[in-house]
Amino acid sequence: MLHFGRVPVTTQNDKVLDVLVRLGLTELQAKTYLTIARLEKAEVKTISKLSNIARQDIYRIMPTLEKLGLVEEIIATPKLYKAIPLNEGTTKLFQKRTEEHTKLKSSIKQLTEKPEKNPEAEIQSSESEFVITYERKRLITKLERSYSEASKCEVMLPGNAINFMIHNFYECISLALSRGTKIRVISKKTDMSSVTARKFANLKANPNFKIKFADSEFDFGLVIYDDKELNIAISDKELPSLQTNNPQIIKLGQMTFENEWNAGQSV
Repeated sequence: MLHFGRVPVTTQNDKVLDVLVRLGLTELQAKTYLTIARLEKAEVKTISKLSNIARQDIYRIMPTLEKLGLVEEIIATPKLYKAIPLNEGTTKLFQKRTEEHTKLKSSIKQLTEKPEKNPEAEIQSSESEFVITYERKRLITKLERSYSEASKCEVMLPGNAINFMIHNFYECISLALSRGTKIRVISKKTDMSSVTARKFANLKANPNFKIKFADSEFDFGLVIYDDKELNIAISDKELPSLQTNNPQIIKLGQMTFENEWNAGQSV
């Protein structure tokens, strides 16, 4: 039986491990993911100690869990890992193993409860976080949540990323605008399909949505929510993406956005 500090893993948790294995993880991957999910955030040393898995095995397992979208790396000293909730993680794995749908349907319902926190592994929420997202669906989920919760958004879009924004976030942006969320977008002008152009016209018709077009191309894109959170691509592609609440980096992002906004042309 595994032990998380002084909190033992019950028979119920043994069933969770079994389901994770049936969903495609190895036993070591399942134990590692479940350990991080219970802790919410942890460094390798803590994960190794509480899961009884050697550190070198943890390091070997992490890239696979990151690629599956189950775990994200938090840039810190020491490096931390953060797990997505069990209900989200099992949904991802379940979609990859549709042939087992009938056998696993009843077991999946047992995984919807929020992982139990371990008080010995709590991290101060006031600390700056740097979280890297490698998986596209996870990035879209994060951005949708941020748009839904924010009262103000500044968006800087490279290339034809405005098509990506309208295609993936039109519904949640429309709802946000109807709630009074103010959104400013600076983008390179690009061609749009008739459907995208129609949706774009609907967004522009809302007084809370402002957009300008830039003369020059951007090398990266960023989104700032309520001056408290920034999401930025850290390569010339949409992934991987860095999310942070660090005030200094957010200020740099704000300065960059405002410079481009002031130089842009109103639509």
